[in-house]
Amino acid sequence: MERDDRNEAYIIYLRNNPELLKNEPTYASSPAFLLKMMRRGLCATEQAEMSTYKARREWEHFHIETARAVGIEISVPRLHQDKMSRFNEIN
Repeated sequence: MERDDRNEAYIIYLRNNPELLKNEPTYASSPAFLLKMMRRGLCATEQAEMSTYKARREWEHFHIETARAVGIEISVPRLHQDKMSRFNEIN
């Protein structure tokens, strides 16, 4: 699937301004995140799922607001796809 031009512009903007990502919330998309929380005894499965949901919403909000601050309207579903495709390229 092709990347959206707006998202591509945003990703380029982030690459040119890496200091912005210092405050990026955790993406929290993988099952490993849930397992880590449960193994540490931090929460039950339901709590881990809610924490993951909350973390993902915070990640989305961060990127929506960061993009809007520079006049770019991004596609959040595409941004998730881009994030996962970059993750899969690394692994």
